[in-house]
Amino acid sequence: MIRKLLVTFFLVGISGLLVYGFVQSAGGGTDAFRAEKNSSDEPTRFLLEVFASIKKNYWEAVDDVKLKELFSLATVRVASTSPLASSSTPLQFEQFLRSALATKPRAEQTLATLQIGELVLNNLQPFGRSHIFSTAQEKDLRDTVNNINEAKDLYASLGVPKDASPEDIATKYEEQISTLEKEGTPEATEKIKELSYIKEVLTDAKKKTRYDEKKIEPTIFLKTLSPSMAYLNLTKFSPTTLTEFVDVVAKLPTSPAPRNLIIDMRGNIGGSSDIVPYLSGFFIGHNLYAFDFFTQGTYTPFKTPTGKLPGLLGLKKIIILIDGATQSSAELFTSVLKKYNKATAIGTRSKGWGTIENTFPLTANLEGKSYTLFLVHSITLREDGQPIEGRGVDPDIDIGDKNWTKTATDLFEDSALVRLLEQTFKNRP
Repeated sequence: MIRKLLVTFFLVGISGLLVYGFVQSAGGGTDAFRAEKNSSDEPTRFLLEVFASIKKNYWEAVDDVKLKELFSLATVRVASTSPLASSSTPLQFEQFLRSALATKPRAEQTLATLQIGELVLNNLQPFGRSHIFSTAQEKDLRDTVNNINEAKDLYASLGVPKDASPEDIATKYEEQISTLEKEGTPEATEKIKELSYIKEVLTDAKKKTRYDEKKIEPTIFLKTLSPSMAYLNLTKFSPTTLTEFVDVVAKLPTSPAPRNLIIDMRGNIGGSSDIVPYLSGFFIGHNLYAFDFFTQGTYTPFKTPTGKLPGLLGLKKIIILIDGATQSSAELFTSVLKKYNKATAIGTRSKGWGTIENTFPLTANLEGKSYTLFLVHSITLREDGQPIEGRGVDPDIDIGDKNWTKTATDLFEDSALVRLLEQTFKNRP
């Protein structure tokens, strides 16, 4: 049954991402569905290609009968036609789609086609994760994963030209901060945080270069909480995250060197899963089994292609902070470090968003426009072999427990460290 029927196309909101690679072949049609590529019947061929791609690329094996039933229910809803017989042949299924779409005026057939496809995809489990993307929406997805926000201009937000010198940026920052501090309002406090972020991006040579060249914003921020405690805020898993991580670790103090490290991934929505085995290798070592993807009955193991990062070797304790908004790649990374006892997870259970989505281009066009299938291709498994999806990753120490500080003190044998943790949970650095 269709759990959720959408009558408006492209009501899409991505609050969590776990994307592995990007473009793969959709697989085209199958021998059973033979709509010609040079046919003027593009809407029918479009839906047949969606059907074939789901069969080939969806994470869970689904038989033709169940999938045709899903298409039938969606088509009935959109085109108000009679349902397809469950015993229909591939040719009858094709004719059903063609006849249903023919009930719509020509000008409405594209929208009806997209609505049918979107309804089917939205109702594949996990519900609401798979979609049809236009070229513009696929670009938005790529920008999100790459941590690019075309609508935001850091220079304009600070009030300086793009060719401003580091000195001009610092001066303008101090002027605005002075004014905002005098206001003392909650809005001013939020603006101060925004300007502090902008200053950090535009006065760090490597971060500024990435932003100037492609508007890529950083995903990692370093702070020193005490001589013995370094703090990394890891906000997203993007293609630049690995390089950023190496750069940040190289900036860790050396005299005295911190003994402990907090990696704060509260609110981390994930992003590119390609980064996870590399980042995991920095902590657990080279060529070690990290995690599995599960697709249509097959487990695909991933090993770490990187070795331990020298800058991390002197650390005594590594603590990962997670919460209910920690998702996807962040959950997978946390699970790997938990499995190898390389980090202690503290916070609350993570969101449980454990799907891998890939994009699969569709060769059939609608009114000359191209579309891409955004499809859940695999699911991820946590350290105990159970799916992350719907379960999340459990913290080693749950701050919902009123005695969590005592538990942490007993574990770490360091009351000063626990006090820093308490402060970090009350006020993010």
